[in-house]
Order: sequence, then structure tokens, then C-alpha cells
Amino acid sequence: MSQCLCSRSTFASHIERQHGSPPSVIVIGAGISGISAAHILHNASIKVLLLESRDRIGGRIHTDYSFGCPVDMGASWQAYT
Repeated sequence: MSQCLCSRSTFASHIERQHGSPPSVIVIGAGISGISAAHILHNASIKVLLLESRDRIGGRIHTDYSFGCPVDMGASWQAYT
């Protein structure tokens, strides 16, 4: 599947032949996977709408500035909160 997303000729062109227009995709969630998927789709000339419910992107990846300097919490910082 990831190979199809990376290649416009195998994925988007197939959809264009079926529907006659370039596809549009909604990506839900601006974590690392959502951002990566949106980037790949955008590079394949697919119209992308990236939705995120929070006021920041990154999902579980987070940098905390409350200590007076940036501290990267990583992807597991929220797992138990």
C-alpha cells in the first residue's frame, strides 16, 4: 500500500481514470503518521486536507518548555496520562 501512495502513476492516475478528476483526501490527525501521509499525498499532486483536533501538531510527540528550556518528551510522554 505505501508503494502505491508514493507513486502518482500507480495510485492517483488510476483514480483519475475512474473519476475523471484528481482525487482529494482528508487525513485525520496531525501526528507523525498523519503528517507523513499528507506529505506523501501532496507530493503525488493529490489535494489533501489535514485535520487536527488540538491547537498544535505532533500528536504524542511533544516538546515541553515549562522547565525554562526545551525538553523533548518523545512519543510515549502521554501514554499513561
